Amino acid sequence: MSKELRDICTNYGINHLIALSGFHLVVLSFIIYWIFYYPYSFFHQKYFPYRNKKYDLLIITIFLLFFYLLLTGIVPSLLRAFVMFCLGIFLLRSNIKIFSFETLFFTFLIVIALFPKYLFSLGFWFSIMAVFYIFLYIKYFTFKNKIFHLIFFNSWMFLIFNPIVHFYFPATSYVQFLSIIITIFFTIFYPFEIVAHIFDFAIYFDEYIRYFLEYKMYVYEVKTPFYFFIIFIIFSFLSIFYKKGFYILNVLMILFNLFLYLRF
Repeated sequence: MSKELRDICTNYGINHLIALSGFHLVVLSFIIYWIFYYPYSFFHQKYFPYRNKKYDLLIITIFLLFFYLLLTGIVPSLLRAFVMFCLGIFLLRSNIKIFSFETLFFTFLIVIALFPKYLFSLGFWFSIMAVFYIFLYIKYFTFKNKIFHLIFFNSWMFLIFNPIVHFYFPATSYVQFLSIIITIFFTIFYPFEIVAHIFDFAIYFDEYIRYFLEYKMYVYEVKTPFYFFIIFIIFSFLSIFYKKGFYILNVLMILFNLFLYLRF
């Protein structure tokens, strides 16, 4: 992408959507799985019904996703998602808990063992930290209302990630709050765009996307102080083991976002 487009996405706070990562891998794996499901079911039932059909389809999906990973040039964030996907299937097969900080840690070790240079990749670290906070959310928040859960999850992820993002990218705008809504609707938008491009009618939506990209917004800069960044990271890791640490982390999150958006 051009620097201009990256800056626009930063101002909107939607860099996590345009970066190839776990969400894109999930959508692609879902499509691949169901494309092969019925053709494979025919051969499975006729020639080898003794095999685990779902497991075989997941293996086929892994191979095609690996090819996609190679086509993208092995993007760090996508590699993290791919390794975690493979590790998750292995753990599921072994009846071991998938959503755990240990799984994330082993994913980190595998990626670094294969590509040590990714220790210095900001995209890789952002990808790791995003999953880390998702696991923290799963650990401490349980809501039965799915709509409230969807809105609260995206809102909390936006707020909890701000201290980390603004340590590296100080661009700040009130429009960034729209990223909560955009993130929710992107779940529909991304697969819809795939279908639109396949059947060649995506051009009809270019005008709306152009308006979105050309919208002029007021942008100011706020950088996360180094001392606050360190304290925030420390309490993030303490939250794994201590509930009080998680409470303090949320207080720090609220204070920083007040400092970020109410300072003027």
